[in-house]
Amino acid sequence: LKEQGAEFIICLSHAGTGESLAISEDEVLAENVDGIDVIISGHTHTTLTEPIVVNYTYIVSAGPYCQNLGSMTLERISDGSLRLTDYRLIPIDETLEEDEEITRVVKAADKLSAYIKCVEELKAGNLEFREAAAQTRAALEAYDLPEVAYFMETFMESFSLTLDELK
Repeated sequence: LKEQGAEFIICLSHAGTGESLAISEDEVLAENVDGIDVIISGHTHTTLTEPIVVNYTYIVSAGPYCQNLGSMTLERISDGSLRLTDYRLIPIDETLEEDEEITRVVKAADKLSAYIKCVEELKAGNLEFREAAAQTRAALEAYDLPEVAYFMETFMESFSLTLDELK
């Protein structure tokens, strides 16, 4: 990907970290795959107050259930490597001001998840989801967000395919 012009390679993972390398799948991934700059870790609900660094890869996790918003700043230094200049976990509570644009994107993502469920039910032959799928798709289109349009154009078709039909 870097050869194609990517400045950063970021892996959004649902493998997780653990107390030992044997159960810390994200650390195993970083150890075995060169070139990943950041792994944003999930699944194990770990709150990492400092990133784990493995094989020049920063592994971060803001914890479970939207308790924190993770923020990190990296800079590329002269030898081409990355240096962490800031890493913070910002508690998500009543003191955090709501961002209307982010809220809109999150609500669209939630609606997108509901639409994927409808498509999967239809693929399984559950025709009771036809109306829900149509209404949910219309609601998604009403958001008029480029992120939603990109997802719909690029990935949505694959949710209606069987494993044999996937390329």
